[in-house]
Amino acid sequence: MKPTKKKFEVKLIALLTITVLLLSLIPSFVFADHVGGIGHISGKVTDSSTGQPLEGIFVNILNSSNSTEITYTLTDSNGNYSLDGLSYGSYKVEFDDLSSYIPEYYNDTQYFSEANSITISEGQNSYSNINAQLDLGSSISGKVTDTNNKPPDLAFITVYDVNKKELGTIMADPYDGTYLFSDLRSGTYYIEFTGDDIYPEFYNDKPDLASANPIFVNDRIATTGINAQLSLVQVSTAPPVAIFPSPPAPAVTVDTIGPKTFAKSSGARIISKRKAPRFKKLYKANKSKYRKTRNRRLKKRYKKLANKYLKYYRLAKKGIATAKVKFMAKDAPFNGKSNLLAKIRKRIKSKSRAKKQARYKKLYLKYRNLYRKTRNRTLKRRYKKRAGKYKKAYRKVKVVYYKTVKTVRAGWKNSGSWKTYKYTGKKGLYKFYVYATDTAGNKQQNVAKGAFRIK
Repeated sequence: MKPTKKKFEVKLIALLTITVLLLSLIPSFVFADHVGGIGHISGKVTDSSTGQPLEGIFVNILNSSNSTEITYTLTDSNGNYSLDGLSYGSYKVEFDDLSSYIPEYYNDTQYFSEANSITISEGQNSYSNINAQLDLGSSISGKVTDTNNKPPDLAFITVYDVNKKELGTIMADPYDGTYLFSDLRSGTYYIEFTGDDIYPEFYNDKPDLASANPIFVNDRIATTGINAQLSLVQVSTAPPVAIFPSPPAPAVTVDTIGPKTFAKSSGARIISKRKAPRFKKLYKANKSKYRKTRNRRLKKRYKKLANKYLKYYRLAKKGIATAKVKFMAKDAPFNGKSNLLAKIRKRIKSKSRAKKQARYKKLYLKYRNLYRKTRNRTLKRRYKKRAGKYKKAYRKVKVVYYKTVKTVRAGWKNSGSWKTYKYTGKKGLYKFYVYATDTAGNKQQNVAKGAFRIK
């Protein structure tokens, strides 16, 4: 006897009901993205010296196992922050600033591995005193030259802390050999100088880290004059002596041509600060919808919109914008890889230098007029000498100059492959320069230059 259509529909409905019940038994964390739970973290960020609250500090919630960013927020005018909706799990909190304060993790450490973990669980789902006291950074600067008192083509400076742990590496300016390592806490540091065609050494003219001279950095004070004169590697020019006759070697093509660099960029426009409340309102609205809805597609859409408006709010509040910079290198005729590096410099007009220039000009005009009016020969020589001195000083002062604000190390890239970098900064005119080295060690034929404006 064949089953009727009505019996078939009853069986289908029963099968669908059982499927829905089984899916409801699956734990909710399978679909969770660490956001949408009941966890709460809040605290306050202040200046370590003055105790004043800090506004606009980024508070990032990171996965304690792989340092993946889960969510973030900004401190308000009182230095307070609050983050809700965290799922069960273990997290670490990072406090970061885009300007002058030193980033750190909770509780008072610069290293992710040493940061305290915060566990959101059934028994403990709220933490209200996750505070931070940020230090205003200090700096170490100096100049690197070779035995001929010229800046090396490629010199690197590595900084170690008091425990001989490496903190980072920067490149010295190839034009004048100067360098600046900022965002340092007060304490003891060691400096290593390395580069191409030069012997590595530690400060002050020491062969290894164990014997290097320590550098003491005070809080909020720049340490200058940490210079180094590096010895050049001597290449022997004596011809080889053949003891036994050997068959002629096959012809080998040697790469002696350096790569050619290219650059291009696009400007950016700063979002008005008056729009910040609007973006904040849109962010909160989409965040509320994300928490309330159960539709996975809508949750994904609301989360994307909330992150978008939070980003716009942050840019408007800080008065910054993001510009795209593109650069590449072509290594013809071998078409090999090139090690790319770009330096971004900002145009700065110094008020103190402008005042100094105006003072020199005033003194120059004063002694020039005295020289023209007096008839005494002794006084004329004196006024002429002083007028020449202040005229030379006036011409020497540069009111407008370019300061390096970012060094981008792109690494090894294929020939003809563009590297895109997004630079976030404040209003101003910027220039950037592109350097490259191929696998044979040849430096670039040209230094590609580009410019962009953030307005």
